[in-house]
Amino acid sequence: MKQPETQPRYLEIAIDLAQQIKQRKIKTGQKLKGRSLAASHYNVSPETIRKSLHLLAEFQIITIKDKSGAFVESRDAAIDFLAFYRKRRKVDQTFQTISELIQTRKRVDRELEHQLKTIKNHVHTAQTTIPIEHFAVTLHADHDLVGTPAGDTDWPSTSGATLFGVESVSRGILSSVPRDYVFQAGDVLHFSGTYEISQKTIDFIKK
Repeated sequence: MKQPETQPRYLEIAIDLAQQIKQRKIKTGQKLKGRSLAASHYNVSPETIRKSLHLLAEFQIITIKDKSGAFVESRDAAIDFLAFYRKRRKVDQTFQTISELIQTRKRVDRELEHQLKTIKNHVHTAQTTIPIEHFAVTLHADHDLVGTPAGDTDWPSTSGATLFGVESVSRGILSSVPRDYVFQAGDVLHFSGTYEISQKTIDFIKK
């Protein structure tokens, strides 16, 4: 997240002077340094100091008298000024955070749109290629596969089908079929493959 934007230098100086007035380092009625001295102290131009003093005058913290200089008018006004700018700073930071969140959301929306297009392209590609289907076969007592250990038959690989599960009548659902598992009547075999492969596999099982 970006760092909050820095405040104008004249505002920073005005806040610093107000803070000194609040802390009574500069007392009510006291004359402030001249613009040249203040400019040297803060390492800024006299014009920047002029802006700072006029801002303090607008908040009735100081009074600027022609040819006499600037005098502290009100410590209470300095306290109010500091509270006002603290709240303003918080509001500015909140707006900045909201702006950054909006930009982040736009980036996320663009990425989501991109990913959705990618998925649609994949789906379209899959639909234009040979479809892979799931099919199931229930074994009956007269099927040759009944009584045969899984490791003794290679028909799934030779037919091109993929055996990915068995609903065993004795052992429940098997997502991985052990080589020593003996097929039983009532078992439901689950395969995946093309329609042509599924028909060949079913025909083989039902011999």
